[in-house]
Amino acid sequence: MLGRLIRLMMSCRLQARNLLKGRSGVRARVAKTALALTLSLAAASPSFARQSRDVEVIERPSPKYPMLASWLRLEGYCHVRFSVDEVGRAFAVTPSCTRTIFCSEAERSVADAKFSPKLVDGVPKIRTNVVIPLTWSMQGSGYDDTNDPRPLELCQQKVLA
Repeated sequence: MLGRLIRLMMSCRLQARNLLKGRSGVRARVAKTALALTLSLAAASPSFARQSRDVEVIERPSPKYPMLASWLRLEGYCHVRFSVDEVGRAFAVTPSCTRTIFCSEAERSVADAKFSPKLVDGVPKIRTNVVIPLTWSMQGSGYDDTNDPRPLELCQQKVLA
């Protein structure tokens, strides 16, 4: 019960921060009220202030199958390494994939995912070296990434000149 209340409060706090960005009027007042209520509840609850937890996934990455890969019936997997900031956004996303065709989609899907930040004594902190595995397989193919003989290769960053 207490865990649900804490997750609800963190969610309200993140939504209020997002609403406050560049907004004025009624939405800003509602967001400020929600933020103030969340912070006052957090201050009133000593267990909330001492809470510590690791990063949690709020909205899982949802990668799309790259069109060229589906036409060629290519399958593969990626391990995406990234960091999560104090607000819950992924940054420094670096995928390692068995096929380079999946690199950009792996990076995009993790960057668009939502996370709750790491808490240390109730204070959000940056969490580094989070890894999420992603698999692309054709329906009914029986692809198993544990039996894939291709090694993971770090995806090269595109350099704009």
